Formats: sequence, structure tokens, C-alpha cells
Amino acid sequence: MTILNQPQPGQPAARSNNTEITSRKAATSPAMSLLLPEGLALPPARRLVVLVPDLDLDAAALARCIWNLAAPNKLAVLFIRQATSQSEEPHARRQLATLAALTRDDWVKVSTLLAADAKWMKTLAPLLHKDDLIVCHAEQSLPGWRGSRPLGRALCQELRTPVQLLEGFYAVDPGQAPHPTARIVFWLGAVAILAGAFWFQAQISTLPKNWAESALMVLSVVGECGLIGLWSQIFS
Repeated sequence: MTILNQPQPGQPAARSNNTEITSRKAATSPAMSLLLPEGLALPPARRLVVLVPDLDLDAAALARCIWNLAAPNKLAVLFIRQATSQSEEPHARRQLATLAALTRDDWVKVSTLLAADAKWMKTLAPLLHKDDLIVCHAEQSLPGWRGSRPLGRALCQELRTPVQLLEGFYAVDPGQAPHPTARIVFWLGAVAILAGAFWFQAQISTLPKNWAESALMVLSVVGECGLIGLWSQIFS
């Protein structure tokens, strides 16, 4: 009869299982756990802070979606829209008024705010309460010197506040071109890599002509190509 070895009561689990669990925990970013795709149950909250983009969108569909999120738990709703110039204000105020009128009822209290600051972080930081849940669109982006990045992810990382993502309310593609500074930095970095590789290869060429010199030259070329590829990937 073959007897299988079984762990005794109180015996720690296998090391491989512990390593796997630890690696899984480390791979999950605390900030990214606050990012909630559409369709997931909402975390406990008392108010939805809805970021309205400065683009044409289906106001009726958005209001209906926000009402469906807020009404079951009677959450308050704050619609925020940016208007960085006086020419934008009339349209922005009409858009906020329309969203508020379509969302407000006996179960959902709605307020609006027109923000003059073009940076969402500065606008939201003094307004957020402990039990707020930010609602933004997956298509919204945050411009930066390296180009745009998803706004929802940036909010989770910098404000440490849960963010509910919505999709499908844009009437136009909100994509933004990379910031001009990003192109300058990319080419400066690429030129620096090429110059460094050229200097290193010049030093190698002064060595005695043997297998070691040839191997170093090949490795330098491979490293140069790898660095250029990595630099391009960073700025892609």
C-alpha cells in the first residue's frame, strides 16, 4: 500500500503556493484597485462627482446612466465641467443645467459646478469628501509633456479616490495629439543614445583586433538598437 505524505495540522503551506500568492499581491497596484470598470458594483459612497468633458455628448443618455447609479442608494450627484474661457461659459452652463434637470428627482439631489481651472487635480482636491466616488469617461485623458494618459488612472494614482469609468457617451473621438515637448525630449534622448553608442564603439575600435574586440562591437550594436527600441516604447 502506498501512503501519501500529507501536511500535518498547523503545518505551513507549500513554499511555491506562498510565493505565488505573494507575487499576485505585489502585482496588484493599490491605486489601480480603485479604478472601477463599468458594470461592477459601486463601493460605499454618499455622492457621485461626475466629470463632464468639454465635448458634445448625449446628455439624456448620460443623465439616465448617472441616475441609475445614484437612485438605488439615494446618492447625491455633483456635475463638474471646465470652462477656461468666457466664450465657453454659456455652452458649459447650458450643458450642466440640462444634465441636472434630467437627473434630479425626489431620490437624487443634484448640484453643478463650473470650474475655471483647466487642471482636474486642482479642481477636485479641495472638493472631494471622504465618501465621494468620482465618475469619469474611459475616453477622457490628461495631457502631459509625454503625451496624454487616461484621466481615470491618473485620478486614482494622485487622489487615492475610487473612480467609476463610463464608456460610449462621446459623440466625437476625444483623442489628443502628443505634447510638442514630448517630441523634443524623444529626439534629444535618441541623439544622446546614438552619440553614446558612437563614442563607445570608437573606444572599442582602439583595442587589439581579436575575437574580444569583435564581440564587444557586436554587443554594442545590439545594445544600441535595444536602447533605441526601449526609448521609442516609453514614448509610444
